[in-house]
Amino acid sequence: MTRILLADDHQVVILGVRNVLEGAGRHQIVGDATNAAELIRKTRELAPDVIITDYNMPSEDGYSDGLALVQYLRRNFPDVRILIHTMITSPVIVASLYEEGVSGVVFKSRDLGEILTALDTLERNQVYRSGPHSLAASLPGAPQDAATRIGRLSPKELEVLRHFLAGTSVGEIARIMNRSVKTVSTHKVAAMRKLDVETDHELVMFGVNYDLFK
Repeated sequence: MTRILLADDHQVVILGVRNVLEGAGRHQIVGDATNAAELIRKTRELAPDVIITDYNMPSEDGYSDGLALVQYLRRNFPDVRILIHTMITSPVIVASLYEEGVSGVVFKSRDLGEILTALDTLERNQVYRSGPHSLAASLPGAPQDAATRIGRLSPKELEVLRHFLAGTSVGEIARIMNRSVKTVSTHKVAAMRKLDVETDHELVMFGVNYDLFK
């Protein structure tokens, strides 16, 4: 049986997923967690095969950011597959999650039974993709030209833009990403060049127009 660790800051979600998995009788739930620190600790202690986790988990260690948490888990537990169960449908964030190596993304707006389909896919050593996942196909209202430009962004450039468009300064982004201010500035300038915007105002308006990180 696949050993599964559940993680969500809402117990009702954990209970719902647990009921679906136990009802199917094909998987062993080894534990659950309601914050990032507990998830990391239990991953180390329980050695699950798969983690099913929300994107945003409460954390005092900088891992409330979903991509930062995924990066930590992939770096420290490379053999554990990660299935993200989230309300977030931003194609940019979803694309970034796949770039960071998650094994699948299931949206909370879908039926819980889809998690079983995703787990079946993982057991075949395949990556599960829930519906349209390309930027060009899923950016609402974005012309092909804009979607193509966004698709050229690297994971690091996307991460810098996500923080910047949330109102975070370049200096603070450098601290969060554990990079130098110069490196973060270089990623930001490269992203702006790829998006064909020249000023911070144009960059913000581009993000707003296409709901990049919502």
